[in-house]
Amino acid sequence: MILVTGISGFLGRYVAQQLLAQGYEVVGVSRHSNDRIPKGVDYQSVDLADQAAVAALFERYDFKGVIHCAAKSSAWGTYQSFYSANVLATQHIVQACQKHGVDRLVHISSPSVYARLDHQLAVKETEPFSQPPLNHYIETKGKAEAIVKQSGLSYNILRPRALIGDGDTSVIPRLLQTEAKSGIPLFNQGQNLMDVTCIENAAYACLLALESESSGGIYNVTNGDPKPFIELMTLLFDHLGRSPRFKRLPYGLLINLARLMEKVYPARKEPPLTVYTLSTIAFSQTLDISALQEELGYHPLVTLEDKVGDYADWYRHFLS
Repeated sequence: MILVTGISGFLGRYVAQQLLAQGYEVVGVSRHSNDRIPKGVDYQSVDLADQAAVAALFERYDFKGVIHCAAKSSAWGTYQSFYSANVLATQHIVQACQKHGVDRLVHISSPSVYARLDHQLAVKETEPFSQPPLNHYIETKGKAEAIVKQSGLSYNILRPRALIGDGDTSVIPRLLQTEAKSGIPLFNQGQNLMDVTCIENAAYACLLALESESSGGIYNVTNGDPKPFIELMTLLFDHLGRSPRFKRLPYGLLINLARLMEKVYPARKEPPLTVYTLSTIAFSQTLDISALQEELGYHPLVTLEDKVGDYADWYRHFLS
């Protein structure tokens, strides 16, 4: 029996579907249920920041493995909200795994730990974390990784980059909304390289990390096919039957504006632009996935070209 945390989220749902297809029994937890939880999952409502609730869950089931997808992954919010969702939740999962002798913990981290205001190509897992972290999300994801690494458990850590696919109501929709409102910001003539990961490939990497005999690994996850930002956007809009509007903007002005906004905006209200958001669209970031390929046998199951058309169809349905 496998526990999947964050079952109502984007990645958690696909991970559960992958496991069910392989014949696993799956228990899924999140704070709130929704219609995206796959049939066949034994769903439980659990706040992972509540240590007693997590302990009770592990007393109720005999978990052989845990895939910990749950996290607060927005670009803005209070430090305490990120700490509770990312650090405390991971600490409670780790403690329960230790007590009950869980065979394998797969922890979903983020390549945002590398994020900085500069171009980064073929980043390896050994790259030091950016200092200081660009936001609370990055800081708390780094702390959560440290808890897993020091746990003494059999674990693997995955850092999937820019998840896309049917059901994404965050990354691509926000870009589409920005395009409709004012045009997509364009830097470096749109030639900054972006690595993305089809959601099915990320779920497949989770299965490999769960079943692998290798332990203690940290793995970047992408499609292994970085493309210029402008090419990615044009491909998406072609499938939507539209021509994207781009807006060329001065980076120097925007970075100062983002820093100012972060100082004056309250934690409960996200600024229109943050330093982290700017880092993701103004600079190249590609990841080296050779460790994932060589140690876990990963190969992408779905190409970006295969997926974008399906996503466009899903998104039109989502809007209707």
